[in-house]
Amino acid sequence: MKDEFLRLVGEIPQDPGNEFKHRLRVHQGWWRTAVLLEEPGPHPVTRERRICNTINVADGSKHKNFLTPEAYEAAEDAVGVHRSNAGAGIINEPRLWGNLVSSQPLCFNFWAPFKYHDGFADGFLGAIIPDFWDLIDIHFEWAPRPKAGYTGDNSAFDVMIEYRDGNGERVIWGLECKYTDSLGSKTYSTEAYMRIFEASRDIFVGDYDFYIQPSFNQLFRNQLMACAYEQKMGVKSYCGLFCSGDDAKALDIATRFQATLAKGEARFSILTYQDFITTAQRLAPDWETRKWTMLLWARYLGLDLSEETYSAHRGR
Repeated sequence: MKDEFLRLVGEIPQDPGNEFKHRLRVHQGWWRTAVLLEEPGPHPVTRERRICNTINVADGSKHKNFLTPEAYEAAEDAVGVHRSNAGAGIINEPRLWGNLVSSQPLCFNFWAPFKYHDGFADGFLGAIIPDFWDLIDIHFEWAPRPKAGYTGDNSAFDVMIEYRDGNGERVIWGLECKYTDSLGSKTYSTEAYMRIFEASRDIFVGDYDFYIQPSFNQLFRNQLMACAYEQKMGVKSYCGLFCSGDDAKALDIATRFQATLAKGEARFSILTYQDFITTAQRLAPDWETRKWTMLLWARYLGLDLSEETYSAHRGR
């Protein structure tokens, strides 16, 4: 029985030097096999290979990467916006529909339900955002346009919460969402970055060279985008990281980045999946909402569910 189940899980790609990512990949292979009842899907590069953490969406099963109808609807809407060239950032459709370890579908699975349930959204966001008053909207893969007037690249917030504060003023809060991918592996620097940085020295305590190093570069670009938007539009603009509380590396990078900003905790926030789910469960208005939070746990945090699969895989 064990060997048959592992055969159904399929090929589990190696993740040298990143056991955290590998463990989550195995979990998504378990989810695909035991919950979705889907065959292994194509490797993103070598299409003839079939691997554990993707599904084949050619048969119209792309909704299976989403936990709720609201998440799928929001993803469809976001793709439509980007296809019309009205969106910012980049949406990789094969990853969105078919890659179970991608952070893009995760972003919709966590945040999209708030887009359609105002009362619950106001209660939840009021519990995690100090100056929150009421929700205006939630946007995905969002960046101010035209991009040439800001960072000039494809930088975008994975999710942007647009709300009013207690004074009735509009505020935006842009989050970087992480699951298995790391916080940057390259150094990027442009004249636009340097220009925004120099205009924002009241916020950035560290030197420019510190921020463009690989670990901090992605969070830095988001912060630059927020600074430029605040300067141009007069709208308070905050950033943050949304990741698992078990992702020690991402949390360490985010905490160190936060410490280099003036009023760091107010300017840059860190929200974990665990805190998100705990707060959502406490405030859930009905059983359907509570069920959604349990699905979030099972899909992204419930590694106990796949422990036997992981142990059997390692023992091969």
